[in-house]
Amino acid sequence: MRIDDTWGEKALEIVKDINANVLATSLNRSYSHDECKQFDLIASCTTGTDHIDNRDIPLISLKGETDFLQDVWATAEHTWALIMALIRNIPAAFKDVQQGHWDREKWQGTELHGKTLGIVGYGRVGQQVARFAEAFGMDIMIYDPNHPLGESYLNTVLRRSDIVTVHVPLNDKTRGMFGINQFAQMKPTAYFVNTSRGAVVNEDALVNILFHKLIAGAAIDVVENEPHIPHNLGSLAKYGKRLIITPHISGCTTESREKTQLFIANKIKEYVNGL
Repeated sequence: MRIDDTWGEKALEIVKDINANVLATSLNRSYSHDECKQFDLIASCTTGTDHIDNRDIPLISLKGETDFLQDVWATAEHTWALIMALIRNIPAAFKDVQQGHWDREKWQGTELHGKTLGIVGYGRVGQQVARFAEAFGMDIMIYDPNHPLGESYLNTVLRRSDIVTVHVPLNDKTRGMFGINQFAQMKPTAYFVNTSRGAVVNEDALVNILFHKLIAGAAIDVVENEPHIPHNLGSLAKYGKRLIITPHISGCTTESREKTQLFIANKIKEYVNGL
């Protein structure tokens, strides 16, 4: 077996005696078809599998494992960490203090209570995010890519929301779904958050809308060609307070990693023993 070095001892113990050519991976890197075709089975501790070009090779992942995933909260919690960091200017304010300043008026933020949260994608993570929003006393609007009113209702959600957060899977319908036209619908005081997949967003459009201050700010945990950060996005995050980027860590907690690795390890064992 070939196993990413992120796997813990408990998961490794489950698969240590498996006699099969298996690739057990995570989101640490992408795998081409040439790399994948040497394996009999590929297993990924992720719901999305766009980092694996496996084609006709059997693939085990967390996609569709609804019951199990109900107890995995890491991505929803990180979404709120990004929202709070963004609307309260926490990274920039902390950096300012590190430089010896103490200017509280410079970092005035905004509150969540009474604001409208637009949730784009209402699967497991979107629903978990909504539960937190209720605790903050927010109004909630929901758009799902399968909504019968389509893009016209998405535009309604974007126009009315103070914060827009994205939780859709990456597919032909959602690839590039946020471009200039969608960002232009948002309020100039609104914030945009994406913890789904980078390719859902046209990154040039996001840079353009932020550079011209047409929205208040954005926080993203994903970029399209990870781990390579586009120069324009990186520059904007480095020199301004309007963009926060984290390196796809929304699902990366001690608890979620152990749960998902144990689950996938047992799925690998079941699959191999069933051959």
